[in-house]
Amino acid sequence: MDNNSIRDPQPQGMTPVQPIPAQMQAPPPRKKKKKKKKNIPLLILKKFITVIATTLLSLFLVMIITGTIVATALTVYVLDFMEDATNITLSELESGSDTYFYGYTTQEDGTKELTVLKQLKTDLQRIPVSIDRIPQHVRNAFVYTEDERFYVHDGVDYKRTFSAFLNMFIHFYDTDQGGSTITQQLIKNLTGDDEHTPQRKIREIFSAMQLEKSYSKDEILETYLNYIGFGGPINGIQLAATRYFGKNVEELTTPEAAVLAAIPQSPQYYGPFVETEDP
Repeated sequence: MDNNSIRDPQPQGMTPVQPIPAQMQAPPPRKKKKKKKKNIPLLILKKFITVIATTLLSLFLVMIITGTIVATALTVYVLDFMEDATNITLSELESGSDTYFYGYTTQEDGTKELTVLKQLKTDLQRIPVSIDRIPQHVRNAFVYTEDERFYVHDGVDYKRTFSAFLNMFIHFYDTDQGGSTITQQLIKNLTGDDEHTPQRKIREIFSAMQLEKSYSKDEILETYLNYIGFGGPINGIQLAATRYFGKNVEELTTPEAAVLAAIPQSPQYYGPFVETEDP
């Protein structure tokens, strides 16, 4: 008998049971997740930090954009000033003095004496001298009085300028402090630009720096000492030495140089011939 013909007997009238596909099987029961309790203070802190960070970042970006615009505008502004600064040169100063007409007059005893018949005064009186004729102690007197860092700065004494600016508001000096160097004062005298505006000060600063690049310290100091006023029509160190002390600049002593160095700051107060009243 063939083995294949032997089968398990099945009950008559019953359908064989088919296995249930895996897709149709009921899913296993899910485990319920425990809900985490929200930390409200921490959430508030996170939101606060986010707002602060966003605000700071926005301000930073605004500052960068504003700074770029301002820097560009200042660059254009400065370049415009630098064009004007390059036009200043130390040309030869004009000399001038009073004109005297002399003649002989007959005295009572019949003798003739040379006297001044006529004097023509000029508004500008100056006798220029070269720097090698001006003694070192005379130069030092003016440098120490007007600009003690003259030989080390590049035309602008930033420390002195900053102090003068602060003194306008804080008044830690008893008197008004000028921030102009000898070079800046010379620029103001050469250009005649003495208006009290920030624009004029910026022009003066750039002109001073440009002048320092073009000329030596001795050339600048020589022009300054020949240009400055000593009261009235007296201009320049040589004419001041002649008028106040009756001698040439080479013959000035240290005390005399100190007296002359003080006059340009305020000739009406520091001039040797200023009359004073007793209290």
